[in-house]
Amino acid sequence: MAVWLKASLVFAALLASGRAFHVCTVIEPGFNMLQGGGTVQDVTSDKQLEGYDVMLRSKLFQRLEVNYTVQVLPNYAQLHVQTRLGTCDVGWAIFYVDVDHDRCTINQRTCRPLSELPPANELANASSQSLKRWRCCIDYSVQYLPWTLAIMAPAVGKDSFFTALFSSMFQPFVYNFMSFLFIVMVVCAHLVYFCERGLNKQFPASYLEGIDDGIWWALVTATTVGYGDKVPVTPPGKLIAAIYMLVGIALFAILSGHLAAEFVSSRDLKKLETVAELSGKRVCGYPTVLHSSLFEAVAIVKVSGLSMDSCGDLLKEGAVDAVIYDQPIMAYWRSQDTWALESGLTISKGVANPPIGFLFPEAAQATSVHVRLREELITMMREYNEYEMGRAKWFPEAIDANTSSREAIEWQLVAPCLVLLGLYIGLQLVLLMVNWRAKGNFKGDKVAPPLPCPPSVAPADFSSLESKLDSLHEDVLRALKPKPTSTGPGQEGKHAPHQQMMDPDYAVVQVLQDVA
Repeated sequence: MAVWLKASLVFAALLASGRAFHVCTVIEPGFNMLQGGGTVQDVTSDKQLEGYDVMLRSKLFQRLEVNYTVQVLPNYAQLHVQTRLGTCDVGWAIFYVDVDHDRCTINQRTCRPLSELPPANELANASSQSLKRWRCCIDYSVQYLPWTLAIMAPAVGKDSFFTALFSSMFQPFVYNFMSFLFIVMVVCAHLVYFCERGLNKQFPASYLEGIDDGIWWALVTATTVGYGDKVPVTPPGKLIAAIYMLVGIALFAILSGHLAAEFVSSRDLKKLETVAELSGKRVCGYPTVLHSSLFEAVAIVKVSGLSMDSCGDLLKEGAVDAVIYDQPIMAYWRSQDTWALESGLTISKGVANPPIGFLFPEAAQATSVHVRLREELITMMREYNEYEMGRAKWFPEAIDANTSSREAIEWQLVAPCLVLLGLYIGLQLVLLMVNWRAKGNFKGDKVAPPLPCPPSVAPADFSSLESKLDSLHEDVLRALKPKPTSTGPGQEGKHAPHQQMMDPDYAVVQVLQDVA
């Protein structure tokens, strides 16, 4: 309670004194950028800047009802040291949360005392490397932006036809879709079966056989094949079938569109998607990233770049093969650079998600404004609307990439589908065994011996029976043979054609003659 009371008194004193809160930053694409000309030395307020951080700062300090000034520093190292000195009340830039920088154990190797800093005139022009040992004794804000490291590089070819085909089919979306479709099929098969059994011979009353036919009907109907071997005839069955057919058409239209889009995108030029694919390549990025555990198992040529512009220039010149950098900053830089757009540079999905934050002085130097600033930042993130609108405005490509990478298997769909599929396979096995038993082919059943031939049809009598049939056949032909008629001179022994056609036994004679 005493701490909060003291903080409130300090905050009130700050308001009463009228002292402006001093914010220091660096130029970062998409976050802090100059607008309307001018130089970084001329910047004193956010009105001279634009970007996501500018929008966020103005809203936060407006809520706090605190005036603030802005100063742009040359690099991140100076921003860190000036915040540690207390010259800056906040070092507002994208910093990776580093435990070594957070520690404040004074030593000569990683955390030197402020008393050993170069003089002020030398400090203003000091490089990042020369200030490395003073980068400690600092606190970080909460992570105010979902952050992703990604790889930017020229395209490296495209998938083969079969690779693209199978990669488009075997995806979480397809697994989820097929699971949902199978569940819908089983439900509709049961509904139609219960409506049709006893009234439609195509759906047997027996559950095992009837539901098997119901699932078959549901499958051919959903796929719009429609064999017609199973058709509902009752009004409720027809109504369910009509709704199911419309749903099936819509579902397969969605599936077809997704597969087509994925196949075409797979045939497009490929990206470098993983850190392992960078092996043997020249890679530009932050020194802290290049020397992190991310690259412990990958042999790369590390080229340090202190800004996206410097890494982008190296990529243009062909001095590096790829850039690993903050995805939002890369996406914004690519959208604003003509060469990057014309060269078809690709940005991968996220390869790492490091925690980030801006800088506060160490806890001992923090004031109530710092406390309030943390609280308001968390509140703004929870309210989400303005916070997310700012992200969508400045980093739309990064948001789209992050959204697409969240595709995952929905086990609440897949698990029930696997259970139903197992039951269906079990049903098929049961029906198969029932059919085998009915035919007497199931292992363990006794097969009845064939019936013996009757004595009258013994093999010894077959030859005599055949000769008797031949003799009978000849007698029938002689009996049915038409007799010749004489109708005039020269017509003896000839048959009258019209009489033959009119003779009712003529056709029979012809057939018997053909058979003979």
